[in-house]
Amino acid sequence: SSSSSSSSSSSSSPAVVFAPHEWRGTSGHSSIPFSKKMYLTPAEMANEINGYPKGSVGHIYLTSDGGADLQALYDLVALLDPHVRVVDHESIVSLAVQRG
Repeated sequence: SSSSSSSSSSSSSPAVVFAPHEWRGTSGHSSIPFSKKMYLTPAEMANEINGYPKGSVGHIYLTSDGGADLQALYDLVALLDPHVRVVDHESIVSLAVQRG
């Protein structure tokens, strides 16, 4: 999820802040309390993302320290519904600002 507000600096660019959403591994389980959502399989992550309300703007921070790798990201993208768009960092900020 995201929020945006006008920046108080001399710039007129809005500030966009995203709540952290770490994807640390793909094992589907973790021994660390409350961390299961950080270790979803690509299919589980796709199910979560596909279930977001249409128009949602969010990000995933993929890390390799828990076993995730670039192939997991490719596997995830292949499982996303047609209405889900994968974009770069500049586009996601623009979309978040448009959404308000």
